[in-house]
Amino acid sequence: MQNLCKFYDKQNGSLHLVKSKEDNICYLLSSTETSISEEIFATGNYDKRYFDQTLNLFPFDKIKNKSNIFFDVGANSGAFTLLAAKSGYFNKIVSIEPHLKTFNTLRINLLLNNIDFNSDLIKLYNLAIDPIKKNRVRNL
Repeated sequence: MQNLCKFYDKQNGSLHLVKSKEDNICYLLSSTETSISEEIFATGNYDKRYFDQTLNLFPFDKIKNKSNIFFDVGANSGAFTLLAAKSGYFNKIVSIEPHLKTFNTLRINLLLNNIDFNSDLIKLYNLAIDPIKKNRVRNL
């Protein structure tokens, strides 16, 4: 794992731009977000082994077809969205993240990896379910 740069944002604390040596994915990480950031700092990715094991359970190959859709609900900063985009298995990726600051980090992480989040491949939604309004989706 290579730490490319570190800078300070007074709202988010220390931010780090890191690049995984294993899969060549760049991440913008906050020191205040502990579980995901700590694992990426320590191992170079976030649960990639589980992502790979899960892909092996499904009977498809890297030939994209209409049914290969990946949903990342609670996408956070996009670790699984990035892995899905880099895997080559999916013809559509839908990522949903309700928290605006985290959603913006998701968008930055896609841009850092030259992935167009306005493309036919990836659709991002800054949405949440509102239990008070009978599960209607709303923008935050």
